[in-house]
Amino acid sequence: MTHPDPNLPHIFRQQTNRVGVIFVTVAIALFGGMFLLGFFSKLSYLGPDEWFLGIFGATLLVLDVFLFGFLTRPGIVLTDTCLMVNRFFGVRRIRYADLTGLSAYLEKIHPPLINGRRMPPRIVHRLVVKTRESKDLLVTLPAFGNNDLLLQALERCSGIPVERLPDVDKGK
Repeated sequence: MTHPDPNLPHIFRQQTNRVGVIFVTVAIALFGGMFLLGFFSKLSYLGPDEWFLGIFGATLLVLDVFLFGFLTRPGIVLTDTCLMVNRFFGVRRIRYADLTGLSAYLEKIHPPLINGRRMPPRIVHRLVVKTRESKDLLVTLPAFGNNDLLLQALERCSGIPVERLPDVDKGK
């Protein structure tokens, strides 16, 4: 019988600016609240414009809740039984027993020209997870983090070695 790892769960977060996340989500919530205020101020007469204000304001508030949750939850969590990947609408859980292969590579993305100037390329670390159902799940690993530690922890937890693929250069 194996003893559980006391270091689990391994949590890997996107390094986001907390002040920026709060500012953006509060700004979206204020706009949604103003649209709802426009809806509620016209309750005596609800025409199509007022209904649009109410639906749009409620939609903004709901999407703001999802955005705040997405930006504050860990990107990837490794537990003793599964790999959990944060998505915008919830969390995807993949059991280690369902894994058949893991691959990782770096992808260089070249943004389009902006006002005649070329932006520097962005390098993204990707993880390809192969499952028993023959499905490949492409996961973008957390930016600005030490992804080698994540891959080593994933190898230890799942018992499957992570294959290092050659770098991909998109957009040249």
